[in-house]
Parts: sequence; structure tokens; C-alpha cells
Amino acid sequence: MSERQQEIRKERKADQLVALTGTLAACEKTAQRIQDFLDEVKASGIKPPVEVYKLLEEEMDTLKSLAKEFEADIEKMKNAESGDR
Repeated sequence: MSERQQEIRKERKADQLVALTGTLAACEKTAQRIQDFLDEVKASGIKPPVEVYKLLEEEMDTLKSLAKEFEADIEKMKNAESGDR
């Protein structure tokens, strides 16, 4: 592989890592916003329908699971990158 191809590959991997890190941060932030909303609703004494509460909790759990997967993917990419050097 030529030096230029290697540079392009490194740049693409770096871009992917940045994008994945941004997606991870967005998942974590959204999960936290849902939790904050649920806490505010609970503190205000409003009783949303159980289905709504469960749906939001499921969404939050999904986001947290995705975040864990993204963290693992980021770690793999970083390890692969350090192995390429």
C-alpha cells in the first residue's frame, strides 16, 4: 500500500473515531435529558400514564446500551490504531 493510501486510511479512521465519539456523547446526553425530565415530572407531582413512563425508561435503557457498544467500538478502534503504528 502506498504512503498516500496509508495516510488516507488513517484520516478515514480518525474521522470515524470522531464521529463515533460524537454519537456516543449524543446518546449519553439524550439519556441524561430523559432522566432529568423524569425526575422533574416526579418532583412536580405530575403522574404521567405508566405507558409513557415505561416507554421513556426503555428509550433511556436503549441509549445506555448503545453508548456501551459505542464505547467498546471506540476502544477497539483506538487499540487497532495503536497497533498500526
